[in-house]
Order: sequence, then structure tokens, then C-alpha cells
Amino acid sequence: MKCCYVPDPAIICTPVEKRVLLGSCTNAEIYFDKRCDFTNRIGMAYDSSTSKRQIDFYESIGYIEENAWSSLQENFEEKLANNPDTEYDWGDESYPTVWESETKTEAFIYIAPGVKTQLYQIHGLCGIYSIRSNRYYRVDTDLKSGTVTSNYFDIIA
Repeated sequence: MKCCYVPDPAIICTPVEKRVLLGSCTNAEIYFDKRCDFTNRIGMAYDSSTSKRQIDFYESIGYIEENAWSSLQENFEEKLANNPDTEYDWGDESYPTVWESETKTEAFIYIAPGVKTQLYQIHGLCGIYSIRSNRYYRVDTDLKSGTVTSNYFDIIA
């Protein structure tokens, strides 16, 4: 059987940005802040929705995940950098671990009394790849008034 050229999945994919809910915490206390723990994952990995079969195929013909990172970074920079519609600047190289293999650490935020907090992380998706940025989006809802406030924050390790 004759084999043919298989394009590099890091080059042919179309990058998109997605806000992913990590979890929520509610502090029903009246006087004290509550600590809310979460797992901080930053960097590149295969997207969790990618089938094992797809990954096995690419690996069987010689693609190595770590070799895709520079092509993937260029793809994101070309198509999403300085885009006013994105929540993360995909061309910003000040936090290089976003463009390395995924790392995982435990982190936490504090929730004020009488507040429900939802915590999101900004992800980049491109074909079989997922890039977890160091940018987070926090939404706080006052349990009594229903007032909603939100803000972005970056985790710099």
C-alpha cells in the first residue's frame, strides 16, 4: 500500500478561544472569607475530546506532541494575536510556559462572605490540541442582591 503525505495537525488546524468553567464556590458565611481550591493547569496538551485513535494515528506516522509546539504557537499568533475579540493575547510571549507541555499545580482564591464565585480559564483549541493559558476570569455574584461583578487575572508562577 502506498502512503501519502499527511499534513501537520498543528499547522492545518484553525485556532479558537474558549472560556472553560473550572468550578464554582459559594460562601454562605456572614463574617469570614472562604478559601476555594482549584487545579492550575497551564500549557499545551492533546485536547481531552481528541480520541485515542487520532493520537495513535499521528504518533504512528512520526508526529511527536512536543515537536508541534512551535508550529502551534505560530498558528495562534498568526490567527489570534492582537485580536480584539479574544480574551487572551495569543501573541504575548511574556509567559512562555503557555507554549510548553502542560504543567499542573494547586492554587486557590478567596471568596468574600455572601458571595458565589464562578472561575473560568481561557483555553485555546486547535484540532487535536488544547492550550491552557494563564488567564482566568472570575464572576462573583452577591447572594443577597444578585449583583454580579467580574474580572480577569493572570497566574504568574
